Amino acid sequence: MEYNQLFQVALGINSPWYIKNVHLDTAINSLEIKVDFESGAKFKCPECSNECTAYDTTEKRWQHLNFLQYTCHLIARVPRVKCNKCGDKVRLVNIPFARAGSGFSLLLECMILELAKIMPVVEVAKLFKVSDDRIWVVIHHYVPKAVKEMDWTNVKNIGIDETSRKKGHNYITTVTDLDTSKVIFTTVGKDAATVDKFKQEWERRGLSVGQIKNVCSDLSPAFILGIRINFPAAEHVFDKFHVVKIVNKAVDEVRAKEAKSNDRIRNCKYGLLKNPENLTENQRVNLDKILAEYTESGEAYKFKLEFQDVFKLNSKEDAKSYLTDWINSVNNSNLLPMKKAARSIKRHLDGVLNWFETRISNGKVEALNCGIQNLKRRAKGFKTLKNFQALIYLVMGKLSF
Repeated sequence: MEYNQLFQVALGINSPWYIKNVHLDTAINSLEIKVDFESGAKFKCPECSNECTAYDTTEKRWQHLNFLQYTCHLIARVPRVKCNKCGDKVRLVNIPFARAGSGFSLLLECMILELAKIMPVVEVAKLFKVSDDRIWVVIHHYVPKAVKEMDWTNVKNIGIDETSRKKGHNYITTVTDLDTSKVIFTTVGKDAATVDKFKQEWERRGLSVGQIKNVCSDLSPAFILGIRINFPAAEHVFDKFHVVKIVNKAVDEVRAKEAKSNDRIRNCKYGLLKNPENLTENQRVNLDKILAEYTESGEAYKFKLEFQDVFKLNSKEDAKSYLTDWINSVNNSNLLPMKKAARSIKRHLDGVLNWFETRISNGKVEALNCGIQNLKRRAKGFKTLKNFQALIYLVMGKLSF
């Protein structure tokens, strides 16, 4: 097989296209593959698909996948057709190996999308010796199309959470299909309006809000309001992790106050925040000494463990009785931060108890958020929210291209 034929097979180029010649320049590490078409070939009009002969041609150039250490480019005479069915307007035909206006071959664009899932965009750009802006152009061309084609017809259980582009700035709310563990929607902000936007997109796809059976979120007042207004028939489940976090925060507030006058407690911060099974031997010894004394931190820690035991119960009725007793016990104590936590649990009791019927949580959302945080670290921040959203979809959306 001649090398021209070899490249033609490797590139998947078929009649009427063929490899005319291949030029390797070792001085500048460049490989150029010239593509041409057979004389008399006909091409489909890009407007109406009517077959036409070439009116004239214009030379185009596309960067292709690197060939070993060589930068590779495809060069071709691209026909223009003058279609008599479209009013004799001259149009450039579509070619099978590159997208109009891209500057990259289709195979290189595929490689860019795959690499962008696992590498910083700036490193992908370095690999192909182009600007990162050109890589983002490819991402922003394909990702919105793939998002638009997502199938939401089987989505019933969703998790809603927020993340930031960088610490404390420019929040993005994500909606995750909890059954498939993929992000299906992102929007800027973290207020009730973000849920409004999701509902608008939901209905734009011709879906009924009644399809959503369960929504899991943290205890954000904005999310609570947005979910109640937009998905009133859905069960709102408060994420177990965030519910437990309320109690843990109260324990730490008790500890911080008491640590000012107690050296043992000052040195046992992480022991009081961890669960028993996660303690180091030294932390366990120090914690046992605190629990043996009558300290407010020790009492708060016991309340914390008692609260976590509720999630071992099997029924909503048992959990309601247990939590009612726990709230009463906390309210009989002198621990103000714990009382505040108990009031919050009581105020959101229905959403907390819904977990015992659905058993859904934002654990999958939290796992995806860890991935999102890794994206931020990998990219060392994002210049724009548009780029951040596109990469969330690309990596966490399990998109089909």
